Amino acid sequence: MFVAVDGLDEASEEARWFIENDLPDIDPKKLSIFTTSRPDKPKDLGMFCNACHQECIRYISTLGACQSISLSFIWLILIIRYFLCTDCEECETCHEQDIECLTLCVSCFGGGVRCPHDSAHELQDTTQEEYEIMISTPDRDIERFVIESIRADMPKKLPKTSLSRNVGRNELARRCAQLPDLFEQVRKFIVEKAEGRFLLAREFVKSFKKKHTLGDIKRMLKTQGSIGIFPLYDEDMAWIVKQENGGLAREVLSLVYHTKRTLTLLELQQALATRNGDIEHDPEDIIHEDDVLNATKGLVAIDRLETSGDDLDVIVRFDHLTRREYFDTNWQSWFETGQVDLTNKCLTFLNFEIFTKPCASEDAFKVKEKKLPFVSYAVQFWGEHVRDVGRASTEVIDRAVAYMKSSSRVDAYIQAAWAANTRHRDKWDVRRSIHPLHICGWFDLGHLIPALGYGTADIDVEETTHQQTPLMYACRRGNVETVQRFLELGADVNKQSRKGRTPLFEAIQRLQKDCKSHELNDDSKFLKKVFNSKEDIKKSEQIVKLLLASKHGNNFNPNIRNPKLLQRTALITSIAFMQVTIALDILNQDKLDVNIADVEGTTALCLSARFGMTEVVARLLQFPCIDIDATEIGDQRTALLFAARYSPVTEVVDLLLSKGANPNKADMRGRNPLVMSMLTDNEDIFQTFTGKCSPVIELTCIDKDGRSLMHWAAEAGNASAINVLYSKGVQVNSRDSLGMTALYDACRCGKAEAASRLLEFGADRDVKDNLGRTPARVAMQYGHTELVDICNIEGEDLPDTIDLPAWSLAITRQLGKITELVASNKSSLGMREPHTIRTALHCSLLGNYRDEEDNVQIPILRTLLNEGNMSTDDGDRYGQTPLHFAAMFGNLEATKLLLERDASLDAVDDFGLTPLLIAYKNKHLNVATLLIEAGAAIDSYRMDLEELLFAALKLESQIAVHYLIAAGADRMAMDEDGRTPDMIAEQSKDKELIKIMKAARSTRIKAPTKSMSTKYVVSELRDAIEEVDEILEEAHSGIMFNGVPARKYCHTPFSARNFDFGKEVEHGKLVEVEAKQMPHLETRPRREDEVEKMLGDVSLSATSTFFRRGLVEEPARAS
Repeated sequence: MFVAVDGLDEASEEARWFIENDLPDIDPKKLSIFTTSRPDKPKDLGMFCNACHQECIRYISTLGACQSISLSFIWLILIIRYFLCTDCEECETCHEQDIECLTLCVSCFGGGVRCPHDSAHELQDTTQEEYEIMISTPDRDIERFVIESIRADMPKKLPKTSLSRNVGRNELARRCAQLPDLFEQVRKFIVEKAEGRFLLAREFVKSFKKKHTLGDIKRMLKTQGSIGIFPLYDEDMAWIVKQENGGLAREVLSLVYHTKRTLTLLELQQALATRNGDIEHDPEDIIHEDDVLNATKGLVAIDRLETSGDDLDVIVRFDHLTRREYFDTNWQSWFETGQVDLTNKCLTFLNFEIFTKPCASEDAFKVKEKKLPFVSYAVQFWGEHVRDVGRASTEVIDRAVAYMKSSSRVDAYIQAAWAANTRHRDKWDVRRSIHPLHICGWFDLGHLIPALGYGTADIDVEETTHQQTPLMYACRRGNVETVQRFLELGADVNKQSRKGRTPLFEAIQRLQKDCKSHELNDDSKFLKKVFNSKEDIKKSEQIVKLLLASKHGNNFNPNIRNPKLLQRTALITSIAFMQVTIALDILNQDKLDVNIADVEGTTALCLSARFGMTEVVARLLQFPCIDIDATEIGDQRTALLFAARYSPVTEVVDLLLSKGANPNKADMRGRNPLVMSMLTDNEDIFQTFTGKCSPVIELTCIDKDGRSLMHWAAEAGNASAINVLYSKGVQVNSRDSLGMTALYDACRCGKAEAASRLLEFGADRDVKDNLGRTPARVAMQYGHTELVDICNIEGEDLPDTIDLPAWSLAITRQLGKITELVASNKSSLGMREPHTIRTALHCSLLGNYRDEEDNVQIPILRTLLNEGNMSTDDGDRYGQTPLHFAAMFGNLEATKLLLERDASLDAVDDFGLTPLLIAYKNKHLNVATLLIEAGAAIDSYRMDLEELLFAALKLESQIAVHYLIAAGADRMAMDEDGRTPDMIAEQSKDKELIKIMKAARSTRIKAPTKSMSTKYVVSELRDAIEEVDEILEEAHSGIMFNGVPARKYCHTPFSARNFDFGKEVEHGKLVEVEAKQMPHLETRPRREDEVEKMLGDVSLSATSTFFRRGLVEEPARAS
């Protein structure tokens, strides 16, 4: 597959990171990537021959080409081929002389040149995988463009007099028609000055066409030196603003430049139509798109993009990226008040009467948004524009403060911000009951706090959904200045929201995470790097320093745990997010408990050792109380075991060993640090254990199964480790408790190179284990036929497959023989694989059937379950059942089959994991959803319930959604696209899902000890009017309204727009009663006010609780 990415330099930092780092890793063998970009940073990817000193370019091939009057480019592939001396890397003489590996080009190698250090060295034919070349527009194509552009404006024939009408469109065309030499001078001038850049050539042509006299043309031809594009853009702007529509052009260009994202055409038109003092949008003020284009003279373009919907996505942009770059340095010269003007437009739009109060529902807002789409931009960015204007405009400050002081406008704003079509990172996580200080924290508007009149008493105000403070929002958004302002006012740094986060957690978790903590229990996972801009990281580091150094820092508690994040502290979280600087800052705090472990038993030392964070490990080891050999709960691994297996640097291992870490302590599987080092590709770590620490490490040690280090090296297939161990006297023929030598392990695991090395060192191929098997026989049982040939005894027949046990037939996928065995000797199915004690069911589930060509895994499983009637709950040596295996490999079909046979859902293995936990940790969310549907226990401390909820919704699993909501999943959470569970349910069109999500709203609301007014209660239950109705109908009998039990009142739903607190009303008389009730109340605030008046001093008793039917069980009432 070939992927072409044009204009890489125009991509965002995040998109560029993905293209340059993640995209090539998808499948390096099958994926080729071609990118185009303006010159960025120098990158030397070529290889040079050490003999002729020329670049090793074999040949050039053309992948594709495109030529036209306006554009010409060629895609070229340079095949860079060279010969690399691989023996120099291992040559001791070369290392002593510090000689680099030799490179020879194809020509020199073909001419007989060889390695001068040693002619016997092997030279490997190599092709460079990554390279770059410079491509520019050929001069002939620029010349062609110049000629055609000028000729298009020239008169068809020379005029006889100056009064003739056929004189050409401009002075350049007229003069070039009269003076061929001038035409030639202009052509040469543009081709020379363009230097292969078509855009520059185009701008030169435009500039020449704007000259009014022959003298102007000749003066431009005398310009010396290189001419950049910005002077030409200056000329463009000066000419445009002098035109009749210059004012409109200036306003359009200002909007296109200052907006935070690309505007649609209708958004731009509505912004242009908005003036200070407007109270509503007037469609008659809309400017036609042709007038926009005519005024801007080609400086902006309108693109119509196809979308999945019925409407086209029409966007307005600059004609070229360089135009924006020009305005980056020159915008104040052309639209000095542009930022203020745009801010005023946003505030004016939000103050339209239609947006000054909340809508009756989110759907009602979306109807308004469709008619007035600029509101989605205004609600998303008005605060950022106010921040950018700063103190430069008192008008903007006054308008922003007035807007934020209006409670109805703030309510309308947060509803719009929640419901509007915005990106996830720019979206609020609440839809109601925010305070102006929350807005200050969100938009970095600390400079408005004095004008708003809030002080220390208000600084820790909480929004009612998640109990988040303004400081938390400021930290999450990376707003350093506002964080500092809040801290100066005494904001509480220890306050914890319902999300489990303190301000410190917010500062850390605002960054993207490189790896998931659950991967600690999965050796098959690798760390996936993600993008965090340097600016984002710097902001988080600055905020953490401010939090730790605040005047209330003496009360800072560094040991607070986040219950929504595996009960981790901020220190462990910073390490999980690979933030070294932040971790070191936290480590300098008093009262820090460095030995706190998360819910899975992982300490800060274990995690930092795993990730190779040398500085953090070194600082942790300075604490006298550090538990250097602390083990996790599951696999019982220590920090040294983690470092030996995963650390990319040897320094971490050296540090741990120097501080006394136990080099012989093994995990639950019997693997010590030396064994772990054999499993990694980092030979330096293995050499560290066998070299520096060989006196300390017991090379002759055996585990509880009698296996030596040689057994483990053979299992890992690490031939170099086998060499080292053999040189240090470790026996190759030592037997374990099953009578198996290291050669057996190589045969069992299919490690041909390791087996060959063992045989070289005298491994016995004639030996038989306790079951009477030879190594060749074992290789046959596990399906490694190449090892059968290596290990078979000369002169003897190859082992046959006649009497292979059922577990072996399952591993080797022999469906026919399993079927025969089930029919003839069902009792033999109980034989287990000797090493792991796995049954045939376990063995049939190894791997994923989607990766197998013959696809017989599921038929084998069916045969063993149905005809063989095998038990689904038998565990292997680690207590893992077949359902654990199905979850581990993400085998959905196998999971269904096992559940049909009533497999134990919540069986816990020796690592403390259930099938559901394993499926979740391995990100097999479809399998996890199926297990939840079946009723598997949901561990909210070890799983992200919201992640599971989104998966269940996308899979339209009604039962799983119900269970997850009941378990406490947050229905206000948002996925990567900014969609809430409610939105996904609505988009699915699944009526049952929608019903479940609506029923899930406000599952429990507890009244505090103090009395609460009805208005406060209603604001708490503001998700939907219908929701309030349902909850009030099911109110606890203990709630008293003015001393009268609630059940004696008749409650007519708010949505009926009237209220009755008298006797029960029969349905047939409802209309008659309505006529006597309150007048229709069109808006929510009016309804709330009327409720307040009618109920008087309504309060809820301290013990009262509202319950939702079917979700939370109502407790027994006191007599």
